[in-house]
Amino acid sequence: MIVTVLGVCAAGLVILTGLPRLVSTIRARSIEGVSIWTFVMYTISGLVWIAYGILRHDAAIYVTNAFVVFNGTIISVMVVQRRRAAQRVRE
Repeated sequence: MIVTVLGVCAAGLVILTGLPRLVSTIRARSIEGVSIWTFVMYTISGLVWIAYGILRHDAAIYVTNAFVVFNGTIISVMVVQRRRAAQRVRE
């Protein structure tokens, strides 16, 4: 029982960790200071953890990391889109 509670708490904290950056990036519509490589690695890490969770049949691991992948993907896509738009304006 205590292991489950710890797993759920850890999962909640992991999910909450990425939300402030996601929300602030969406609200500000700015990617100022956002490193694309940080979020690419964040997303890849989440994908590896999902595979691990599936192999271990551990829903806490793969569900949590699905949120990690979602957050990382959204921010990565926003960074790429904004940088391409900025490049077009400069040309």
